[in-house]
Amino acid sequence: MHNLKFTILRKFRNSKFYILNSTFQSGFTLIEVIIVIAITGIVFAGGIVNFRDFDRRQSLSQAATTLKRDLDLARTKAFTSEKTTGCTNTLVGWRVAFSAGSYSLIADCDVNDVTFKTVNFPTGITKTGGASSVTFSVLARGTTSASNDTITLTQQGTNATAVINVIKTGTIY
Repeated sequence: MHNLKFTILRKFRNSKFYILNSTFQSGFTLIEVIIVIAITGIVFAGGIVNFRDFDRRQSLSQAATTLKRDLDLARTKAFTSEKTTGCTNTLVGWRVAFSAGSYSLIADCDVNDVTFKTVNFPTGITKTGGASSVTFSVLARGTTSASNDTITLTQQGTNATAVINVIKTGTIY
C-alpha cells in the first residue's frame, strides 16, 4: 500500500481558510480479503460439484449411445449376412454378449463363434437389466429372443440409469 495525501480545504464562519493535511491509506482490510476468498471458495466448490455431476451424466449417456450404435452394427451385419474373418461355415447371426463391465460383438457361426470386437463400459457403469445377450438373425428376421429385451445401464454412486429397448423384430430404441 502507498500513502496518498489529500489536502482538504474547509471554510469556517469567519471566511478564513484553513488547510488541513490528512493522510489516508488505500487498500483492503483483512476482513474484506477473507470475505472475498471465502466467496471465491464457495463458488469454486459449487462449480466442481456441478462439473463432476455433468461428467457422470455424460459418461452414462455416452455409454448408452455407444451400446446402441454397436447393437445397430450387429443388426446391420446380420441383415446383410456379413461374415467376419474366421467364420468358415454358415452365419447364424450376430450376437451382442454382455459380461461384467463389458460387451462383445460376436459373429455366431454354425461351428464356431468369432469375436469381432469387445467394448468396456466406463468406470462406474454396469449393465443391471436385460438378457445376457441379444442375437440378431440373418436376413432381417429380427432377434432370436421370444420377447422384447430391455437393457439397463446403471451408474454407481448416482443410481442414474439409461434404458435401451430391443424389440424382437430388431428395432432398437
